[in-house]
Amino acid sequence: NPDLLQMYNALEAKLYQKDVFVVWTGAMIHPELVKRLPTYNIYLCSDDPESSGALSKPVAKYFDHAFTRNIACVERYGQWGCRNHGWSPIPVAGDCLTAFQSEEEILQGKRDLDVVMFCERLHVVMLGERVHAASDRMQRIEKLCQAFPQVTIRGRGWPGGFVNTQEMWDMYRRAKIGWNLHNSVGPTNGRLMQLPAFGVMQICDNKSHLGRIFKLDEEVVGFDTVEECIEKTRYYLEHDNERRLIAARGWRRAVTDYTE
Repeated sequence: NPDLLQMYNALEAKLYQKDVFVVWTGAMIHPELVKRLPTYNIYLCSDDPESSGALSKPVAKYFDHAFTRNIACVERYGQWGCRNHGWSPIPVAGDCLTAFQSEEEILQGKRDLDVVMFCERLHVVMLGERVHAASDRMQRIEKLCQAFPQVTIRGRGWPGGFVNTQEMWDMYRRAKIGWNLHNSVGPTNGRLMQLPAFGVMQICDNKSHLGRIFKLDEEVVGFDTVEECIEKTRYYLEHDNERRLIAARGWRRAVTDYTE
C-alpha cells in the first residue's frame, strides 16, 4: 500500500537520532518496521482483552517493552513471548488534580448523593453482520439500581442521558459511593482512579485483580457478585465513618501513586 509505506518512511525520518519510540494505544506499526528501527521501542495497549487477538497479540512481542492498561492481562504478554512486559495504569489526569477536594473535606464534608455511576447503558460489538451486547453489565447495573433507587446513573442510553466532564466532576464531589463495573476482566478504566481522586469510596468488581492496585477494604472495596455489591453498598451507606476513612485512604493512594 503506497500510502502506508509513505507513512512508514516519514515515521523513520522522524525517529532519526531519537532514543525512544512509544506506540501509544495502537498497533498500526508493522513488526518488520519495528525490527529495523534503531530506537528503544515501547508498545502500550488500552483494549485488552476484547481486542487482544487483533491488536496487541500479533505485534507486542516485537517491541523492547510492552505495557497493557489491564492488570488482569499482564501475564498474557509473557505467554505471547514479550521479553519485557508490565502494567501501566490510566492515571489521574493533570487537569483533574486541581479539581478534587482535600483529605479534610473527604473526612468531614457534606455529600448528598448516595451512589453514582457514569457509563453507557449498552456497549455493543459487531460479530459478522450481527450486533451483540458486549457483556451482561447493563443487567447487573439494573439489578443494583433496583436495590438502590436513589442511585445517580448517567450516560448514553440511561434516562438521565449524557453528562460532560465538568458535570461528572461536580457530582463526584457530592458522591459518597461510586460503583465501577466492567464488561470483562479488569479493573481497567478511568473510573478506577477518578473515583478515589474525588474522594468517592469505590466499590469495584474484579476483586482479585483490584487487590493488586489498591488495598482491599482499606483504600477500596471489591466484590465478585451483584449480591455482594448490594450488601457492601448497604453496609457503607449505614456506616459513614468507615466509608469516609476508606475514601480518604483511597484518595491518598490515587494522588500519590497514580497521577500522570
